[in-house]
Amino acid sequence: MNRSEKLQFTFIQPLVDQILIFGDKINELIICCRDFYQLEKEVQRQSLEMTLGIFAWVLQEIDTHLMNAREGAGASPSPSRRRGSSW
Repeated sequence: MNRSEKLQFTFIQPLVDQILIFGDKINELIICCRDFYQLEKEVQRQSLEMTLGIFAWVLQEIDTHLMNAREGAGASPSPSRRRGSSW
């Protein structure tokens, strides 16, 4: 497995994990829910939960990428050039 394939695998694995967990939860809901309204409500809640988990993971990956790029650039901005500093 070359570096590119390994990178793709580590990138996709958390998504696959989230989708498989979602599938398991939906399967349990189909078995236990007696009412279609309750099933619909729970499926909506579970899909929102999965979406928020994926969104948090994506934001974390973006943050990691930006921090690595910042460290690779070398120098940090001078104190007078930082965002929000007063002149």
